[in-house]
Amino acid sequence: MRASTTSRVARVRAARAAPARRARRRGVARGGEPSTTTTTTTTTTTSTRRDALRAIALATALAPALAARANPLDAVADARRAANARFLLGPIALARGRLAALRRELDDARETLDDAALRERLTSATLDCTRPRDSLEMYSNAREVCTLAILARSATLGPAARNPPESRESADVSRTLDACRAAFDALERVVASSSASVERERDAAFDACDAALLEFARALLACFRFDVATARDATAAVPGAFADPSASRRSSASF
Repeated sequence: MRASTTSRVARVRAARAAPARRARRRGVARGGEPSTTTTTTTTTTTSTRRDALRAIALATALAPALAARANPLDAVADARRAANARFLLGPIALARGRLAALRRELDDARETLDDAALRERLTSATLDCTRPRDSLEMYSNAREVCTLAILARSATLGPAARNPPESRESADVSRTLDACRAAFDALERVVASSSASVERERDAAFDACDAALLEFARALLACFRFDVATARDATAAVPGAFADPSASRRSSASF
């Protein structure tokens, strides 16, 4: 009887101890807290550190590639600005060439131009900045038809602008544009005059127009804020806009 009782007590104790043994085998602490918590936390921290180190290493490896990638984009932007500058400077070269050609014709005693032809040539040479051509006259009261004024607006207010309207660069463009218009008006008056001293006055008027156009070209170029090398390339690409004013008489270009 006693042996049976002892056996029964042993079985009860074994049954009570079984959950604890199973819990220990599963890694559960005696107090009911998972023993894997510390292990999991340690593993997570280690993984986070490893990921951070990998991210730093990746950023370090990509830095030269990202820097190298920025250079071509900058080069494309610079090339686009240079193309815009050449586009704006082209009409100035055209005006200077046409004025030089008209000057040679008026200096040549064999050439005679009637009033209508002379007015047409002046309109063409000044790019509609004195009196617009007939096809544009009806629009001149509602919108700007002077090509130089359109160029000035593009350089100071349009997509090519890089300076605020109140900047020195923008002010120089406006100032030199006004000088061009004033010089054109003076040339038109002198050419239409029948004064005995008209030839001398005409030469001075042509010189003033050429000098004003040169200053206007320089002011437009300054709006782009090119470095020295790029500005030199832009100048070389449109030589007619920056030609020596003394060469206006000698120019043999035909426009």
